[in-house]
Amino acid sequence: MEPKKYLIQKRLIIFLLLILFNIQQKNYSQLIQPEDLVYKGAFLTPEWVSDTEFWEYGGMAMTYYPLGDPDGPNDGYPGSIIGAGYDALQYFSEISIPEPVISPTKNINELNTAKTLQPFSDVTGGLFAPLLAEMPRVGVAYLPKQAGQTSDKLYYCWGAHFQEAGESSDMPSHSWSNLDLSNPQTTGAWWIDCASNYSGNDYMFTIPKEWADANTPGMRLVSGRYRDGGWSGYGPSLYAFGPWLDGNPPPNGDTLTTITLLQYTDNYNGEPDTVYQLNNYAHSDEWSGGAWLTAGNNSAVIFVGTKGIGDTWYGNENGPCLDCDNRGWWSTEFQGQILFYDPRDFAKVAKGTMKPYEPQPYAVMNIDNVLFYIRSSQQWYHVGAACYDSQNHFLYIFESGRFEDDRTLVHVWEVKESTTDVESNGILPTEFKLYQNYPNPFNPTTTIEYSIPTSSPLAKRRTEEGFVTLKIYDVLGREVATLVNKKQSPGIYKVTFDAKSAAGGLPSGVYIYQIRAGSFEQSKKLLLMK
Repeated sequence: MEPKKYLIQKRLIIFLLLILFNIQQKNYSQLIQPEDLVYKGAFLTPEWVSDTEFWEYGGMAMTYYPLGDPDGPNDGYPGSIIGAGYDALQYFSEISIPEPVISPTKNINELNTAKTLQPFSDVTGGLFAPLLAEMPRVGVAYLPKQAGQTSDKLYYCWGAHFQEAGESSDMPSHSWSNLDLSNPQTTGAWWIDCASNYSGNDYMFTIPKEWADANTPGMRLVSGRYRDGGWSGYGPSLYAFGPWLDGNPPPNGDTLTTITLLQYTDNYNGEPDTVYQLNNYAHSDEWSGGAWLTAGNNSAVIFVGTKGIGDTWYGNENGPCLDCDNRGWWSTEFQGQILFYDPRDFAKVAKGTMKPYEPQPYAVMNIDNVLFYIRSSQQWYHVGAACYDSQNHFLYIFESGRFEDDRTLVHVWEVKESTTDVESNGILPTEFKLYQNYPNPFNPTTTIEYSIPTSSPLAKRRTEEGFVTLKIYDVLGREVATLVNKKQSPGIYKVTFDAKSAAGGLPSGVYIYQIRAGSFEQSKKLLLMK
């Protein structure tokens, strides 16, 4: 009877401690933050071969192929990249992934060069000639064979700058092919059910299977586009689809079923009365690529491209005009950026509990500091397409050579699994707060959450420009672990504390965790019970 009595007493103590510490159990998925992207360097695409075989003025589409380059070196960068070269042709080639190099002086002669695994080839199958005639757009994504298929596939989407009149207006936009670029056996073309000709035919990437199973059953691909001037929407768009669900292959000219994940207001049919748009939107924006990032329990949907900053006008770099050279949408300044979206928002859109125009980026990352070819603040086209190696957690982004003697290159970031996470629901907190850890008591890990308010001038002064520390102390005031010691943006964060790794392992007992952010300071107790 004594062991049973002891067990009852222990459970009662734990229950009382739970009440004492006012525990609230929560289960948030984690978000990848800009600081989780660690720059690894860049490498060069292969040199010019002929007037149809070169990468310069290209880089508008790319996908990662995990089985590519099987005989390559064991340098930590396996697989290959399949992408589009010179943008007037949109021929595709497969290249290796050499080890990237960080060049402090941005000297391309210090970079390694990829080798050609499959030479450039026309994979259109003759299906998209009218779309290639006028400033074409293209996207590509690799997926292993899906239901009913006998081989892995490359999926494409094709579009033109103008598709509202003439032959190109009646052109379907999507297709697939086999991986042998010299004999692609391209199949299609198909429409996708999206807002307009301009909303779904540029970038393309894959959805993690677990997320698709829960939110877009059977649909493992997303396609979208941003067309300047708001013709595709006042921000990037995104549609989930799976051609194999409509047949293997679907009939030529068929319209594929989609689930809308992101679609802002568009002005394709004229200026709308009500506009729902990307935060800080500009008609001069150019979102040219996307990827679904995953690392451990962390995830994010990103868009990469060139962001218009300041005043925006239609004309040329000198000011508004309607019949001048080099005309288009311009801004005071342009930046190469990455937008970070919360996949949970897209899940809500898919389930109908959030409108397609409601998701907004929870973070923005300026990547101009690593780019090689930024000649002026008003330069167009900072970056091109993107792709992601979800197994080894490498993000690849094209920077196209568009000037004399420039070579198209690929930048590489490693995506780390963050120890902190900002919980984004579209509303940033307005006050500092330290939450009770959960679970509590714990053994050996527990989660601590805290909030940093919106970055008003007062908030910045209080946080000393966002610098935050979070530390663990024993009851004698001795520091046993530092969990956070860096600048952080506004948001609700969480960090995991592992008692096994702190000071070589901590004994059972009461500990104090304390946050400091400028003049704000708060402490709470946690209980380790082994």
